[in-house]
Amino acid sequence: MNNNKQRLEMLDRLSSIFEVLPKCRSIREISKSTNIPTSTIQTYLHNDKLICELLGVDTNSDEYQEFKVIIQKWLDKAKKEGPSYGNKVLQERYKGRKR
Repeated sequence: MNNNKQRLEMLDRLSSIFEVLPKCRSIREISKSTNIPTSTIQTYLHNDKLICELLGVDTNSDEYQEFKVIIQKWLDKAKKEGPSYGNKVLQERYKGRKR
């Protein structure tokens, strides 16, 4: 696969991630919605160059800096809520089962 095709695929995936990000509470939920592996999602959300290319801005721009803050707030919230949400899902799934 050539570099240009790979880059376009990466931008397409990142766009898909950003499209569902506001509706999801965790990287796992994003992965389920987009069929993109969780490790790829984490990598893309921390890839400043790729994000700037998708947005069409420079890393020093105010628009990018504001966007980066939004992403970081979402990541922080997901990190806090993820384990408790996962525990609730497991409790519902195995409710009433004996060990």
